[in-house]
Amino acid sequence: MRRRLQTIATEREQLARRAADLNTAHVSITSPEHEFKVALIKGVLASSETQVLTKRDLAGEQVLHLLEELGARASQKRERLHMTLGMYRGIYLRGTGYAGDAVTLELTTPDGIALGDVTTKTGSGIFQSADYVLRSLPSSITMLETTRERLAEEADKIQAMLDTPWDKQTAYDQVATQLDAIEHALLADTAEQITDTSAATPAQPIIRPVVFLPDPHNPQAMARACQQLAAQITPLPIATPPPAPATVPDHADDRLTMELPPRAIDLMHAPDQAGPLTDAGLVPVSVPRCPTPHRPTFGQALTRPTRRKTAPPAPLPLATQQLDLFSRPASTDKQATLWDLPPAF
Repeated sequence: MRRRLQTIATEREQLARRAADLNTAHVSITSPEHEFKVALIKGVLASSETQVLTKRDLAGEQVLHLLEELGARASQKRERLHMTLGMYRGIYLRGTGYAGDAVTLELTTPDGIALGDVTTKTGSGIFQSADYVLRSLPSSITMLETTRERLAEEADKIQAMLDTPWDKQTAYDQVATQLDAIEHALLADTAEQITDTSAATPAQPIIRPVVFLPDPHNPQAMARACQQLAAQITPLPIATPPPAPATVPDHADDRLTMELPPRAIDLMHAPDQAGPLTDAGLVPVSVPRCPTPHRPTFGQALTRPTRRKTAPPAPLPLATQQLDLFSRPASTDKQATLWDLPPAF
């Protein structure tokens, strides 16, 4: 709300300044609307020479001609150009030319305050549009004053809402006081903990026994020193690795033993003799086991098969490679053939 009050104050200042400028422009109007008289320059390049016109149509055509010259000049220089083209009823006619041959016309006060844009579609409509802008000055001033009054009322309402006491202000103050007390208590506890920590006695250093090694040339003294060190040092437990699982070789047995009925054994030796199979009297039979493919172990380098280089194909015979003019294979015999005969036509 306070930010809105600042925005309203800025807008009211701008509206008051604009209303004052319009009042100044309204007062500076010298001639009435029915007495037409306008002073225009003769050309964009000859801006020091002026002429006074009393007919609206001729004056409008002259303004259109000046705007056309101004637009051409701006396009030639590739920049925006501003120029005062004349004076009408104490108000300046100010033209603006752009680089793309676009032009605008507006009414300004001698102080350079813009009053409004003028329509430039036709020569006769230029000064009709200028008269309309000048006639609408009082209504524009009234509209600005109305807007300023409306903003003042809005500012008064916001200020009244800010001045109204809050019904929960007492409860808010109590909660804020409690929060402040809790914060001070926490700060005091933290300070006490820091003081207790700094006043505590430092930890006592660990005193380890000092063992002096004897002269290496005395073997007995070295043996006693080693025994004393061994008694003071606690040996670390040595972890025994788990036993490796027993591996069964892939080629443990080259033969396979199975039990088959006698009739199946007979069929193995004489497959042409067909007959029913019975389960009575199974006989053990040993047959060679199928070879197990080689299984590579982890980390073993794999061998790649080498490609054998084959000899290039033999070239075709010369007679086979030659072709006659009719794209037919040449004859390999010495005798004349049908293709070797000359054409009949």
